Amino acid sequence: MNILEKTLFTGKDAESYGEIGEIRKGWLRMVYSVMLGEKFSKKCLIIKTKTTAPLSASVQYAYLDKEAVRLLRKICDDALKKM
Repeated sequence: MNILEKTLFTGKDAESYGEIGEIRKGWLRMVYSVMLGEKFSKKCLIIKTKTTAPLSASVQYAYLDKEAVRLLRKICDDALKKM
């Protein structure tokens, strides 16, 4: 994680949990990672999606507050029971 990314998107004290998944389709590669950071003066869980292809690249961030993380945990627990 570089200085620009920390300053603009994840907060200065971001704690990375590393990559959680990767999808490859031909030349397209998508990598998902999770980190704990601070955005809008609040702690949040950040899910980062980095997409690369031969002539393009993009990065997207999803910011989840405490309530959203609790809901996501319930959804994941339910899904694991059904898997």
